[in-house]
Amino acid sequence: MVLEGTRDEYPAESATWAEYEFKAKPGDVSRTPPLLSPYHRRLDWLMWFLPLGGGFRAHPWLLELVKKLLVNDAPTSSLLRSNPFIDGAPPTWIRGVLYRYSFAESGERDTWTRERVREWLPPQSAARSARSSL
Repeated sequence: MVLEGTRDEYPAESATWAEYEFKAKPGDVSRTPPLLSPYHRRLDWLMWFLPLGGGFRAHPWLLELVKKLLVNDAPTSSLLRSNPFIDGAPPTWIRGVLYRYSFAESGERDTWTRERVREWLPPQSAARSARSSL
């Protein structure tokens, strides 16, 4: 699962989407995941297992995370490796995209390969979350 945000007015596929990077979860295929033992990063771990149980409404913590990211909440952003919107205006929209990750073949430049499966969390906006519970 990858969270992406855009400052574009409409959340179309043609919008410019930027990824939120987590500290330990696979995301950027050129970044080697860190070794964490015996503990793990709880948020990253939760993101990993999102697609296994129910839709996005079955995970109220994710909806709260998205609400906080839509306003560039600093304590929430500190849980991430990078927030592409922290140095300016917050995103207009955030969505969740499901990818299938695999280890890259030996000798390849990247550690991972990934294939887009589908959009898992439809685009959410601060205005939309204010009217409803996402």
